Amino acid sequence: MPQRPEQKESIIIEKSLKEAKQLALDSLIVNGFELQEETDNYIQGKRPNKIGFFVGSGGETIGIWLESISEDKTSVLIKNKKSFVGYVGQQNWEREIRKEMLGVNE
Repeated sequence: MPQRPEQKESIIIEKSLKEAKQLALDSLIVNGFELQEETDNYIQGKRPNKIGFFVGSGGETIGIWLESISEDKTSVLIKNKKSFVGYVGQQNWEREIRKEMLGVNE
């Protein structure tokens, strides 16, 4: 499990750790990520590489750290990492994952 970044701001989900973790897993799937790693407090997914308008798009990795604050509150930290190959065609998925977890529709 990668070390939790200190400089990033986390969001608070009004759910238990178990429920927040399921929201995180669901949000990865909805956004086209494949699960790579899962522990009690960490989830990592990766978007498959694609060939298209931008050669090598896809390939982004996202890490989600979960920390229980109370029985019904969980701190969630989302960190996106782009790969070197296809960097131009890749995007930052933190906002999309966050919106999905919070149930925000735009």
